Amino acid sequence: MSKKLIISSDVKNWNKIYEFINKYFTENNLPKKMIFGILVSSEEIFSNIIRHSRSKIHDEIIISVENNHSAKMVSLVFKYGGVEFNPIDADSPDVSVPLDKREIGGLGLVIVKNFIDDISYTYLEGKNILKISKKVVDF
Repeated sequence: MSKKLIISSDVKNWNKIYEFINKYFTENNLPKKMIFGILVSSEEIFSNIIRHSRSKIHDEIIISVENNHSAKMVSLVFKYGGVEFNPIDADSPDVSVPLDKREIGGLGLVIVKNFIDDISYTYLEGKNILKISKKVVDF
């Protein structure tokens, strides 16, 4: 079963995403222990969309969530306008460098990659489409 949330690209809408994900997990009897990583990853992605996509504050962001029972995966798809940017291709920061010597940024995607089992990106018809998926261990 798939569900969709359409919001404007305003940081104030994070609570709507949070509630949307929680409700989906509850309605679909998905393991609560999975939700932390999904929420942390979703918040990071949402904040990056707001800060870096150069979309206007009222531009639309479409978030869809679905579970694939046969593949035992839960996926969230973020579809939004703005400049084309594939976060998967972004360089990861060198975490061996002391904090005071590092450039700002880049750790958010490292966090996402640690919580998520699969991530994919496409740019289609002027929209960025970022999909994150997590294996469900307790179907």
